[in-house]
Amino acid sequence: MAMAHCAAGFVAGLPLVSRQAGLQLLHLLDAQVIGPLLAFSALCELLAITCLYGLEHFRLDVLLMHGEAWAPVLEAAWKWFLPTLLSVTLAGGLLTGGCGGAEAPQDLPGACMAAWLLIAVGVAQVPLWAIKAAMSRHDQYERLKGADLVLGSPSLTYSAPTNFTNAVMKLLSIYGAQADESPLPIRHATTVATKALS
Repeated sequence: MAMAHCAAGFVAGLPLVSRQAGLQLLHLLDAQVIGPLLAFSALCELLAITCLYGLEHFRLDVLLMHGEAWAPVLEAAWKWFLPTLLSVTLAGGLLTGGCGGAEAPQDLPGACMAAWLLIAVGVAQVPLWAIKAAMSRHDQYERLKGADLVLGSPSLTYSAPTNFTNAVMKLLSIYGAQADESPLPIRHATTVATKALS
């Protein structure tokens, strides 16, 4: 959706390049839409991971993907450094990308309105993507419900799994795998849980 938004904005701006205000309009869109929108999208994704998904789940995902725990400095980066950096970037982009001065297109007074309209469209994409991702995950959870995972003698039946990480961690508890052990049981449990989801 973001790629289609960028492509549509580029195609819509092509006829304006030959006008006197065309390059000014493209500069205005670049200053007000692309910079702040990217910072806003990144900030929303960061808040979704830290506040909604939770750093504990994210830490387990890193453990399952890499077979080792993440460094403690990453937690400070996710909690303090990245939110501060993205917030300052977003605020700076919005404050410095004004419509006045030399950036204001003289021959196209609606350029500023068009730029902020594209910002609004970009902002509206964020909750739409969140809803789409939630619905996709819900479908995967429904497929996992009632699935019997037979691992040798133990049998595991999921009645109401909360997420993929919980499923894998349950499999790890069956095998008795711990975080400080070899990543081989982790990889095997991840493979079994992935097959159950597919």
